[in-house]
Amino acid sequence: MRRALQCTRAFSNLFLPSLYRPTPSSLPTFALSWLPQRAWNSESIKLRDYQEDCVRAILTSMNEGERRMAISLATGGGKTVIFTELISRLTHPARPEAEKTLILVHRRELVHQAAKQCEKQYPEKVIAIEMGTSHANVGADIIIASVQSIINRLEKYDAELYKLILIDECHHAVSPSYLKVLTHFQAMDVNERTPIVVGVSATVSRFDGVSLGKVMDKLVFHMWVFLKRRLSPPRFTTVSSSVDLEGVKDRNGDFDIKGLGRAVNTDTANDIIIQTWKDRASERKSTLVFCVDIAHVRSVMDKFRKNGINAREVTSRTLIQTRRECLEEFKAGKFPVLVNCGVFTEGTDIPNIDCVILARPTRSKNLITQMIGRGLRKSEGTGKTDCHIIDMVANLSRGIATAPTLFGLDPDMIISEMTPDQMRAEAAKKAEARQKAEEKEKRLLLAVTPPPPPIQLEYTDYDSIWDLLSDSRADQVIYTMSKLAWVSIYPGKYVLSCARNGYITVERDHSGWYKVEEFRALPPEMGLRGWARPKLVMSGIEHLDAVIRGADTYTLNTYPRKLVARSSEWRKLPATDQQLEFLKKYRHDKDWEDMRKAGTLTKGKVGDIITRVKHGTVRRFEEGRKEQRRKERAEAKERKRRQREEVKLGSLE
Repeated sequence: MRRALQCTRAFSNLFLPSLYRPTPSSLPTFALSWLPQRAWNSESIKLRDYQEDCVRAILTSMNEGERRMAISLATGGGKTVIFTELISRLTHPARPEAEKTLILVHRRELVHQAAKQCEKQYPEKVIAIEMGTSHANVGADIIIASVQSIINRLEKYDAELYKLILIDECHHAVSPSYLKVLTHFQAMDVNERTPIVVGVSATVSRFDGVSLGKVMDKLVFHMWVFLKRRLSPPRFTTVSSSVDLEGVKDRNGDFDIKGLGRAVNTDTANDIIIQTWKDRASERKSTLVFCVDIAHVRSVMDKFRKNGINAREVTSRTLIQTRRECLEEFKAGKFPVLVNCGVFTEGTDIPNIDCVILARPTRSKNLITQMIGRGLRKSEGTGKTDCHIIDMVANLSRGIATAPTLFGLDPDMIISEMTPDQMRAEAAKKAEARQKAEEKEKRLLLAVTPPPPPIQLEYTDYDSIWDLLSDSRADQVIYTMSKLAWVSIYPGKYVLSCARNGYITVERDHSGWYKVEEFRALPPEMGLRGWARPKLVMSGIEHLDAVIRGADTYTLNTYPRKLVARSSEWRKLPATDQQLEFLKKYRHDKDWEDMRKAGTLTKGKVGDIITRVKHGTVRRFEEGRKEQRRKERAEAKERKRRQREEVKLGSLE
């Protein structure tokens, strides 16, 4: 037996230096004869019910013709187990000869995590890593590759040999580097011979709104395995951190990191973090702190240490060996606080974390979900019963994602150790209150007053419509999501004018899903007028903030920013005569000159009013008025009918 193992090791080192383990077919016959057969059998792993359901959903969709599929699993759902299970159970319907698998990841920790799971489940297969100085042998059965490395080594891979491409954290998959890799492996042009592509993430969406439809055709399984059984229950607390983000610029839909670091990394804000931990989490054994950048990490770590708390750091500059040792000691409970920036947001398995401090403000629900997810794994034998999520809420009037926003609550709401069920109940109560307020406002808007004299009646009608058109309160929701000049036409429909070039619409359909369409003007130089057939930019988007981000991304890649930005200087200029002429029927002449002198009729404001008129606000308003009058006539008729049926008796003497 010893002789066989020595031969095996020598053969592997000679021909397969970068492989984790040789395959039986790669060994000499005399070596195989010395090895017991069970040494090559895969370790039996029993899937949980939902994991089995997920695997079956993928295989069923594949047999129905799907080639590019996404699955959504919460942190702790066992996506790596599902990945590796697919390798043995999936055979390409049109390419049975293809047997290799490629696993794409974007961070070093995820590479080793996937390799470890594959090695555990498939001891008989050759597993190779393509990353940095590790160059995978193309003869391996399973290649686990960092995208940054394989993108420069694609020429050595024969795409025809690969049946399956697995993408971890697939919300990154529409980036140029991923697209280049997928193009090489013939995964972009979908046909029956396209390799099966399966992407997985806890958050199958992108913050910039770019549609994952470029890579994924169908979400075949979605499950938020939340808290009850599989994961450690969270307990949320928010703290007002005194950080002011009003001056921080945006970059790619989130905060600019340099500006964010300057705003967040202050003595006052960092002192609040330490004091909060001492007051609310000092009994916690393993706290993970998310910071903005390396300077912020150092400042927070130093603050902890000055207060006698043993804190250590891990950043992108931490040496690999140092990072590994620090992580092992943290898992062993040898120090209570680990401070990082951007290292542990995805994929890292540290089950003992029982407190997460979110000191890194973000607009991204994906990012805050990933950060929270680091603390939701169960940890047997450590005494962990829940995870305390402490969100250092910064001051910003628009568009920030906080723990409360994940449950539909106001981002500025301060909560103290609330459970998800309590937060959901609070969100439902506030939603009910908002609905009642909206219904009351609608009744007031559509209320018909007794007819005044004819001249006053006309003036009142015009004034009412003008107030509706010029009231920008309905746009405040969009203002929190976008810096572009979106106009709310009515609930569920929003329009962004691109001047004479056309316009973009975001509209909710009858089933509650949003779609984005572009309407381009026909070229006037060809004697054409009107609009070309609308172009569908994206569809099937569930949430308004996501569809607005996607529409913004598309718009800024298509039109100049100064044409569509709400802050553009041209919007502050006086309205043109042509604009004013259009509005005359909605406002009396006697008010015209006063409004001009007051400077309230700017190009931007009047342009927004014209957009509302052209796209249905007035029509919707009048339809509502007519419907209200119809209901009131029906109610009056019913009252008269009941009065006729009443029997009145005189006095009995």
